[in-house]
Amino acid sequence: MNINLFVNCLEATIRKALSKWKILTHHPSFVYFECTLRCNMRCIFCNVWRGNPYPDEASTEQFKRRLTECRNLGGRIVSFTGGEPLLRDDIGELTNFAKNDLRMYTGLVTNGLLLDKKIEEIADNLDLLAVSFDSVDKDVFNFTRGTKGYGRVRRNIEMCASMGLPVNVFSTITSDTVSGLEELIEFARNLDIDIHFSPVDEVPREMVEISQAKDLGTLNWDQVVKNLSAAKKEYRKIHFDKGYFDFHASGGFQNSPLLCNTAFVLLSLKPDGSVAFPCPFYTLKTIKVDEKLKLCWYSEELERLREKSGRWDFCSKCKISCVYGMAMIDHPMRALKVWLDYT
Repeated sequence: MNINLFVNCLEATIRKALSKWKILTHHPSFVYFECTLRCNMRCIFCNVWRGNPYPDEASTEQFKRRLTECRNLGGRIVSFTGGEPLLRDDIGELTNFAKNDLRMYTGLVTNGLLLDKKIEEIADNLDLLAVSFDSVDKDVFNFTRGTKGYGRVRRNIEMCASMGLPVNVFSTITSDTVSGLEELIEFARNLDIDIHFSPVDEVPREMVEISQAKDLGTLNWDQVVKNLSAAKKEYRKIHFDKGYFDFHASGGFQNSPLLCNTAFVLLSLKPDGSVAFPCPFYTLKTIKVDEKLKLCWYSEELERLREKSGRWDFCSKCKISCVYGMAMIDHPMRALKVWLDYT
């Protein structure tokens, strides 16, 4: 049998089996926890800070109950994000509860401004600490992130690295930052830390769709990927997904055979303790903080909605990296290639 035909048949068989399994079970494994939408930066490509529909946030105990429900439903991985999660006074208690009480894989994504004040609270509670840092050029960084905090963020990353914490740099490539990638990679290399690159994306959100991302992404992504590939040969701790860069450049789901699976595998936990279905960016159904998560998750209403998963109008606008990754569930061989590209 032709090897390509064999691979295609194998993928089709696995995909069919996974699809049946997903429909029968669809236990979510990932918790996308926007614990606050407050932020102390004004990143020009971001729209989170431009409008906060959750001024009233859940209490520590409400979040603990909800995290427990998420864990019992199948959630094994939780990402504390925002907004800026370190603005929560109880972030240490919440990350400790997720990591040590619920035994979840715990990550936190921060802009880094408050790490010097909060690090003692969270240091022992995280499997991954991701700090957004796009440029070692002070003026470029401050402009891109809408802040004057370049020096503080850089020192905080260096502090975390010196402490041996699992700190990773997450870098968004824009038309302003792309010329400084070599210097940024050298910064990570000197600290011996991992650095992750992704293209700037105009994230669609129901609450507000205003951002300057579209104006910042008119780049030759093929050349960017070539440059990153060459750099990775010299420094293995560079991470990026070639497949996602292609997916992003082609316009995302509107020009792709892939379908999003967030409605099956992701729990979008909001600042008020509610869970938004199907994803963090658009809500068709809200599971309120005082409603039983399991009963709602397996309700007939959500079952009917899942039949259209990935085919809603707003899905066609989407080209977000975490959602793209979840689309790989139905394409196991492609998922393997993505993983090989990324590692």
